[in-house]
Amino acid sequence: NATSVDVEVVVSDLIRRSGMPYPQEWTVNLTFQGSLDHGYIRKERMDPEFLFRHFGDASDAGNFYRALAPENLGDQGNLEYFGPSEDPEDYRPFYEKRANEEEDDFTDIIELCRTFDPVATPDPVFADRLAELIDANEWARFFALQSLISNNDGSIQTGTAEDYLAYRAPAPSNRPDAGKWLLLPWDIEESFADPQERLFRTSVAAARRFLLNPRFTGLYYANLDD
Repeated sequence: NATSVDVEVVVSDLIRRSGMPYPQEWTVNLTFQGSLDHGYIRKERMDPEFLFRHFGDASDAGNFYRALAPENLGDQGNLEYFGPSEDPEDYRPFYEKRANEEEDDFTDIIELCRTFDPVATPDPVFADRLAELIDANEWARFFALQSLISNNDGSIQTGTAEDYLAYRAPAPSNRPDAGKWLLLPWDIEESFADPQERLFRTSVAAARRFLLNPRFTGLYYANLDD
């Protein structure tokens, strides 16, 4: 039977082969008091060094967040919009900054949440507005991969919106996704959970609004096929 270490390494390599941003992972052996212990991995920390490795020094200066679901707050990083006051304190517990912490600026993640809100961004303008903010094909590829591997972890592809990361590539960049949001995976050791995985499993409202919009559903299916 596959161990969580086997799953982590295989899935990380699959994400690499897909061309998406991914954490590097290595199998390691540890020695405890002279006894060799197997079954561990070293996993790259998702921080500014990761951004530099993957995006290069011309595109690594964007804001980088890890979504959280604090047990004591009853909410999560599910891209929910908390209303027109747009108080950053409402978002701080659910989005941990992994880069540019000293700037303490949450305006971009608030803008993304506002775009997913059906009142602030009604259906007639939703697809156009969202396409301005995200790399829609990369998001579709993220969800396609999660469906393919049947990742059972509580993340944006299931129902508890934690343990994924969101990076906004800086606008002054020569990348085709300059200024756009990307989704990145984190916990992947609970993959290969169900060979009959549903294709639209997520119960996160923002994720469903993206995947079920006719403008983006085709991208999801195309990436599944690919």
